This record gives sequence, structure tokens and C-alpha cells, in this order.
Amino acid sequence: MAIREASGTQGLYPCVYYDTGKGFSDAEEIRLDNQTRPRNEFQTYEVTLPTLMPIHRLRLDPLERPGVVALRNVVIGRYRFVHVDLEHEIGHSIYPLHDVTLSTENNILVARLHGDDPYLMLSDRLDRLTGLEAEVVFRAAALAFLLCAGCVLGIVLLRTRMGFPSGRRAVPVK
Repeated sequence: MAIREASGTQGLYPCVYYDTGKGFSDAEEIRLDNQTRPRNEFQTYEVTLPTLMPIHRLRLDPLERPGVVALRNVVIGRYRFVHVDLEHEIGHSIYPLHDVTLSTENNILVARLHGDDPYLMLSDRLDRLTGLEAEVVFRAAALAFLLCAGCVLGIVLLRTRMGFPSGRRAVPVK
């Protein structure tokens, strides 16, 4: 993220809110350190959300007041990491809210922030973008099945070779 325009030095505290199903709240907020970073240069932020619950929506508050910020190379992930196609996702999973105008320039998302407390939201497709793919789940299940079958077969062969009884007991005939 790069701050292209902002008046003054106050209110330059970008933050990320995450929604686990109860809506956005201060309890589910992460503030990003931007005070010691140069303006108008892209900065890399890595945000790890402190929850194992499914995330329904992400909200980015880039500034607490009007300005212009640019985003590029946005990657989200849970079970797999995905580059967000910023140009394509505007209106599909990236929504400008609360006096924000979005545009793209060479796959850079430019957010023009108007008014107080502007923000944008990433939602709708988070689970589909970062969830497990069916092929991966089936491949892992098949591998687990083969490992279990191999272990059972190994135990049976080992018992037979070592001369342990098979578990059947002979019933004496009278």
C-alpha cells in the first residue's frame, strides 16, 4: 500500500477489520504501523488474523480521513494463497464504501477517499478463493486410505510371519 495523498500527518493509521460472522467491531481490528514509513512508496504489510474461525469479510480502512491510496500485490490465504486480481474484483468482491471511489492503473488499485472514515471491503468470495479445492481433499483422503490399508496389511503379514494366532480360536470337538 502507498499513500499518494493525505493532508497532514494525523490519521494515517490504516487498519484491517475482519468479520467472523458478528459484523465488524473493534474487537476484530488490526492496526497497521504506517507512521515510520515514507509516503508515496509502496509498503508491504503482512497481516495474520488471530482467529481460526471462518472469515466472512475483510474491511480496509486505509486512512481516517480523505486522501488517495494505492494497493498492489494483494494476497489472501487460509488453506492456499491467492493473488487477488484487483482490476477484475472491483464490484465482484472488492466494494468501495463510505465515500470511496476505486479505479485501476496497471493492476494497481487506486482508492480515492472522500469524507471521514472511508473504507473498502473484500467479501463474498473469500471462502471460495482461499478454501480447500475438492481435488486436493480427495487426493489427501485417497492417500490416507492407502496408508491405513498398507498399515493393516503390514500388521496382518507381520502377525502371520511371527506365528501369532490369527485371532480365531479352535473349538474342541467332543
